[in-house]
Amino acid sequence: MRIYGPDLGSLKGKTVRKTPTAAKIEPVFKAITTDIVLCVDIFYISGLAFLLSVSRRLNLLMVRYMPDRSVPIMKDSLDRFIAAYKAQAFNVKTILCDGEGAVATLSSYVEAKGISMNLTGKNEHVPEIERAGRQLKERVRAFWNTLPFRLTALLIMYLVYYCVATINMFPKTSAAISVAPREMFFGRKVDYKRDCRAAFGDYVQAHEDNAVTNNMQERTVGAIVLGPTGNVQGTYELLNLSTWKVIKRNSWTALPMPQYVIDVMNMKASQDKKAVAMKDVNFRMGLYDIMDQQQANHQEDDDVVEIPEAPPIREMMSDEQEANESVNQQQVNDIGDIEEANSEHLGEETN
Repeated sequence: MRIYGPDLGSLKGKTVRKTPTAAKIEPVFKAITTDIVLCVDIFYISGLAFLLSVSRRLNLLMVRYMPDRSVPIMKDSLDRFIAAYKAQAFNVKTILCDGEGAVATLSSYVEAKGISMNLTGKNEHVPEIERAGRQLKERVRAFWNTLPFRLTALLIMYLVYYCVATINMFPKTSAAISVAPREMFFGRKVDYKRDCRAAFGDYVQAHEDNAVTNNMQERTVGAIVLGPTGNVQGTYELLNLSTWKVIKRNSWTALPMPQYVIDVMNMKASQDKKAVAMKDVNFRMGLYDIMDQQQANHQEDDDVVEIPEAPPIREMMSDEQEANESVNQQQVNDIGDIEEANSEHLGEETN
């Protein structure tokens, strides 16, 4: 059981629908002032560009993947950050950046919203955002070099999101208040059973939870954990290995990582059309360039991203079964030869 996990056939055939977790809205407690100073910067991981922000005193990290550094993308990213703070009754009053050209071009746009923008001089930096970028890269590197499979550009993007979510769960040692940034932002405590149910890259059998269950359709599907969505029900995003789409589920069964799943993930990484030479010297496995807009946008629908030309697991399993049958047939032939040789030997002894 510990080595192979639960029986896969039983999971696919006997899994029943579970009652959805009720959303519990806890009382909101704001421990700090609602006026926010936001530090922003662009950083890169294996050629993928991300806009990173960290708020002073609150110490909350936010990140968004950018398919390019165009003005519309920059505007949309900043608007999302500002809207997220506003939804939790925080007001962004000032934005600090280190003179990044793409961000500096938005000065007039930001100031029109009533937010002042402060740009540093030549060779000057904003220490908070520099430290946050370094910490985030360290966390990504830690996962990157311990996963049993290679990463596609899509998985790199979700790995960055996952690392930001986990960093926000722990209080900063230098903070005046020993409270996690996530708790101060949302007003609810981190729940291990809800927010830490699985780690990035885990292999699970996701429960389909279909309304109609009196047919022969399998009730679970193999998937890779991408990370929590952050809602109060504890929903997670998973990469469906059958359709190569990102799905959202509340229930699943964790299993040990099988070798054929590792082979499929590595095969997909080698087939990534965006693969290029390593751009970040800090990563010994950096292989991917910027993704297409269609693959990069993090939408809210159930099937958010589709990756074409995915190698089907069922075919690989069929190849494995065929190989096993060949081995079994060879063993049968060998046994037949041995029995025939024994019969001849016994005949000679009798004579």
